[in-house]
Amino acid sequence: MGLSSAMQWWEEWQLRILVLGSLFIQYILYFSIWVRRAPILRKLRVLVWIAYIGGDALAIYALATLFNRHKQTCDGESSALEVMWAPVLLIHLGGQTCISAYSLEDNELWKRHTITLVSQVTVALYVFCKWWSGGKMQLEAAILLFVAGTLKFTQKPWALRTASFNSLQASSTVFLLTQTQREEHVYSLEEYVQGAKKCVLEVKVDNQHEYGTESAYMFVDLSAPYSFRIAELHFFLMLEDNRAYSDLQGSLGTTFDHMYTKVGSSQSKLSFGSILLLPFLVLASAVLFAKSHKDGHNEKDIKVTYILLAALPCWSSYFPSWVSAPTYHVSIVSWTTFQVTGVVRQHVEDGWKKYISDAASYRRFSELRGQWALSKHQEIGWSLKMSYSESVLIWHVATDLCFYHPNTSPQGQQGEPTLRSREISNYMIYLLLVRPEMLMPGTRSDLFTLASDIIVENSKGSLDMTEENLAHEILNMWPFATDMVSNALKLSIELMELGDEKERWTLIQGVWMEMLCYSASRCRGYLHAKSLGDGGEFLSIIWLLLSVMGMETLADRHQRSVPSQEEATAEQEAPASTSCSGTTDQSEDNLSLV
Repeated sequence: MGLSSAMQWWEEWQLRILVLGSLFIQYILYFSIWVRRAPILRKLRVLVWIAYIGGDALAIYALATLFNRHKQTCDGESSALEVMWAPVLLIHLGGQTCISAYSLEDNELWKRHTITLVSQVTVALYVFCKWWSGGKMQLEAAILLFVAGTLKFTQKPWALRTASFNSLQASSTVFLLTQTQREEHVYSLEEYVQGAKKCVLEVKVDNQHEYGTESAYMFVDLSAPYSFRIAELHFFLMLEDNRAYSDLQGSLGTTFDHMYTKVGSSQSKLSFGSILLLPFLVLASAVLFAKSHKDGHNEKDIKVTYILLAALPCWSSYFPSWVSAPTYHVSIVSWTTFQVTGVVRQHVEDGWKKYISDAASYRRFSELRGQWALSKHQEIGWSLKMSYSESVLIWHVATDLCFYHPNTSPQGQQGEPTLRSREISNYMIYLLLVRPEMLMPGTRSDLFTLASDIIVENSKGSLDMTEENLAHEILNMWPFATDMVSNALKLSIELMELGDEKERWTLIQGVWMEMLCYSASRCRGYLHAKSLGDGGEFLSIIWLLLSVMGMETLADRHQRSVPSQEEATAEQEAPASTSCSGTTDQSEDNLSLV
């Protein structure tokens, strides 16, 4: 085939290839909901991103090609069906119900999509009115498609606007104002703490109880009234562990739907009505086209039109309810997240029962990042008296050194505290490297690289980069110095000096739980919402758990007033609190921030 023949073939097939290519992209977007929710399919997310970015561009290019093609020449009946593809491309531009935004920033571009809507509908109508030459039934089918295409396209900028930050903040504010108006008594912080503590002590698990956590307001960093939070705590405490975990996952799934799909925009009667109307419009247009006379039309164009119309009823309808609210699988193995969530939930309950006694101790509990667990081992407290990033790094290395230490028994390596400690440790170092902005503001992800360089520089030979070999290398090479790796070695030696293996790993687990909670409570709601678009983070589940368990949120911390003189005095003179085991008192100094 020569160049001229190829050019002639392209001129004939160009528009058909463009509209079928646009159709193929819509299929990719239609099934993108599973790719975006399931971590196992994370490698396919780049395909969804390309489809999301390229889908609009391809449909707009196809409309432009259609316009130029008929402006230059119109071959009568043979090209009449091409004009009918214009409203189909509008439907493609409307996108899929299961993906309105790929990232959180896309929601802020709703004005740009509104301009695109107006311009492309205008172009499509111009092409259709200028060059339509089909029969009456085909005209009726095309008109129905235009109505469907315009409705479908309109849903996209509306969905983006509904999920924009300002809209979410406004709707959340209305929700919280409604809750405040229902409040019969305005609780002070002290009254809230006492009411929540009583709730934790008295409420029992009910195996038949189900509950749906309301969390939308948290993603815009708003604080709920105390009465609402006590009620939420009461209902959440009644859930057994598996139901509680499913509730937290479901809450993330609901938030994902509202921020990244068209679910949030379908709440109004008008929007919901248009969603119900769309399948009937496209189905009626397909029936009309099938019954119309097609004599004189290009046979290839007829086949392409049938292919385009056959696919429309499938995704013009609302995607199934079981797709819109499945559990939301986060970025680490679900069984692991379930186990760790249960341990953290018990830790918070112990905090209410054994540590929190008043407003001052309530606030201090949210500031702990390992001090409670180390209350009986003050000699190790130095490991927390440095930047948070360094503490995470040296505790991660020390945890591995203890795990691979020759004196750690196989039974100790398989114990529950050991497994939970290593899971949280590995996840925290992942956050340090991949998502430092979620770990804590100002986190230094370069510390891991610096530590790696130190190991390489001080190694006695070539390193086999496995965890066990690196651990043995560190255990054999370092005198005490001031670098991070030496500090980690020093910490591991002090931990190994604890005679009881179970006590050692329970202590390590306690420190990691406090660090995990400390990070979760300091991550902005916006960052938790943004991570949902990338598959979600386990840190978001812990963040929600802390909120529904009545802990102080980031919004509470930033918006609280200066404590009264009475509260300040109470904080300075607070009575000693019991340790995790409930057997030993600890002084205020033991729990001071480092």
